Amino acid sequence: MRANGDEVFSSTLLHLELTRVLRRERLDPGLARPLIERIHQVSIDDGVLRFAAAIERHVKSLDAIHLATCALLGAGVTVATHDAGMGEAAAAMGLDAHDPLGDDASHG
Repeated sequence: MRANGDEVFSSTLLHLELTRVLRRERLDPGLARPLIERIHQVSIDDGVLRFAAAIERHVKSLDAIHLATCALLGAGVTVATHDAGMGEAAAAMGLDAHDPLGDDASHG
């Protein structure tokens, strides 16, 4: 998630997701550290979980947490995702979405 220009934010869930991918690929989980250290991490609290549960469009649970975190950050935030379904859900919520691996963005 990006807000306020070059600042990058994410749910603390990102650290878990990166660690799991690195372990799955039999790589050192420490490889995630340089990226994690550059990102403002937003804690997952009951408010985030309630917001995630209230998202009407179907998305996976972890994606819903990321979307809720993004929505709660306020205006000027862009969701970065390569998952088309998550991008569509972001747009349905009025959030901008950008596929960092693609050429076009969806705008809410």
